[in-house]
Amino acid sequence: AIGLSSGETNSLLAFGIWQDLEPMLDEIEASGMYGDELTGACRVAAADWGLGDRPAPWECWRITAPRAAVEAALTGEPRAYMTIVQAPDDCVIGGDPAACRRVIDSIDGARAMPLGLDMVIHCEAMTPFADTWRRIHTRETHDVPDVRFYTNAVNRAYTPTREAAAEAITRQALEPIDFPATVLQAWEDGVRVFVEHGPRAILTGAIPKILGDRPHLAVALDPQERRGLRALAETVSKLWVHALPVHVEAFDARMDRLRGQGVASTGTKARTLTLAAHWPDITPTPEVPVTPETVSAPMSESGHERMPELNPAEFQLMPQAP
Repeated sequence: AIGLSSGETNSLLAFGIWQDLEPMLDEIEASGMYGDELTGACRVAAADWGLGDRPAPWECWRITAPRAAVEAALTGEPRAYMTIVQAPDDCVIGGDPAACRRVIDSIDGARAMPLGLDMVIHCEAMTPFADTWRRIHTRETHDVPDVRFYTNAVNRAYTPTREAAAEAITRQALEPIDFPATVLQAWEDGVRVFVEHGPRAILTGAIPKILGDRPHLAVALDPQERRGLRALAETVSKLWVHALPVHVEAFDARMDRLRGQGVASTGTKARTLTLAAHWPDITPTPEVPVTPETVSAPMSESGHERMPELNPAEFQLMPQAP
């Protein structure tokens, strides 16, 4: 199991290493993590920057540019940080908005987009929150045989005990994530097939950039160009074509059940997360003149397109997992 950012936490829950999701969510809510500590007023960054009670402005940007160029541009900006390296030419930075824009503007040919999820994470500015973060992620663990877990904290496989899992999740919250290093180590360990659970297929696109001509297969369950049962069927078919064992009867039964149930409903009380729809991946587009029929998003001071205002009617409601 290889996760990126919150995906590393999710994998521990999904595979049953941690089995107390509800208490964990209660602790996260009580900590103010997603209130004004790591988001919103970003009090954690304000404390790290010595701003006192003033809020810390914070933005996160995804940049398509060589990693070395991004790192070089960051050297003169103490309040801008490399937070994630997804591929050799795909990085995420975060920090003071003006500092981030200067970094972007200084890189020739860089394409950038705001993530819209502005959170103080994967950088040293998160240090004031480290003890709380570690406490939340120090939990009872359970043995899961036949699953190898990787952590971006040390870019290799590890055994997620109570203490080791807390250390791994805390360390990768305080330091930039080097996803290519983890993927390369997994390949050296014999991993050849990568199945991305989503959302979308950003990491499926990153895998070939990381591994180059090394033999491998990367597929996604939630590809951008397809949705729903067809996407699942095509992904499983691709795995079968590449000689991976597929339990056809179990797959057919699962498909029949999904076709019949539609949107699952439940009478039990459950947490519901409301998230904005995925923003598009960075792709080059031709210049289009603005006409009365063309809607243009507002531009930032640096000339980069801002994320459009969220329309609640376009939100996607995540149903309870089966």
